[in-house]
Amino acid sequence: MPLPKIPEVVIVDMGEHLFNYEGGNERTVSRGRIVFRTRNTGNLEHDLVIVNLPKDLPGTLLEQLRSPTRRAGRAVAHQKPRPPGSRGFFAVDLPPGRYGLLCSVQDADGQSHAIKGMAGEFKVR
Repeated sequence: MPLPKIPEVVIVDMGEHLFNYEGGNERTVSRGRIVFRTRNTGNLEHDLVIVNLPKDLPGTLLEQLRSPTRRAGRAVAHQKPRPPGSRGFFAVDLPPGRYGLLCSVQDADGQSHAIKGMAGEFKVR
């Protein structure tokens, strides 16, 4: 019997209104179990939501979030808000497709961190 595949690990730094992760929007990971390790490197609380994006979604996730005619994606995982300086991790099993990362935390002005630029993408092959 073959041994199970070792999950790929994606390290995501969460700063003020940005995600920093190796490969950025060009990041491609293998399908199956993926471990997301997060570090809140900012001064605000941040969360991480993984969204399955439609294959025919025009433009980038950030463009969609800022558009008046947004198309919905389906959330497939969510890491609760993390305070500044904290770390966390979670694993999710993902089939091939296009996925988005976003922070759903809102600032005092009512705008989400995602709208302010805390959104990115990756692909699963």
